[in-house]
Amino acid sequence: MIVGHSLPVRGCYCSPSRGSLLSGRLPFHAHEANPGISSPGCLNLNYTLLPAKLREAGYLSHQVGKWHQGLESIACVPVSRGFASSLGYLGGAEDHADQTVDAVCNCTGPGTGCVDLWRSVAPARGENGTYSARMYTNEAIRIIAEHPKDQPLFLYQAW
Repeated sequence: MIVGHSLPVRGCYCSPSRGSLLSGRLPFHAHEANPGISSPGCLNLNYTLLPAKLREAGYLSHQVGKWHQGLESIACVPVSRGFASSLGYLGGAEDHADQTVDAVCNCTGPGTGCVDLWRSVAPARGENGTYSARMYTNEAIRIIAEHPKDQPLFLYQAW
């Protein structure tokens, strides 16, 4: 608890902050708490997210890096929420060297996890194995270089 406050502080988590940024709603309404591994649910599908609003204004939006706003169905992934493209991981954590997630798959031993790396609406098969920061930087550079000069760009890059 914070002195002078009666509510317990749950700590800082990324998913409520990201949900708040993308939805324009308070973290309490986006995600009250960081969804755990066993909770793959979406950021409320009734919310219109920032990239969808920007698309209405003529922007082309791209997501690179960590999503952590739902992976329950294709309706939850970034391209279904307004982004033109995405490259990154849908869950809350990954091994940045090979993009595997041992905890999600209940795998045993290092290097036996499932790969959590998606490109738009499908697994990015064969693209893992490069350090994440390098991969995401290269993707952002590619997006910027190929972006039409006469169209506004919104690039959401979450390390």
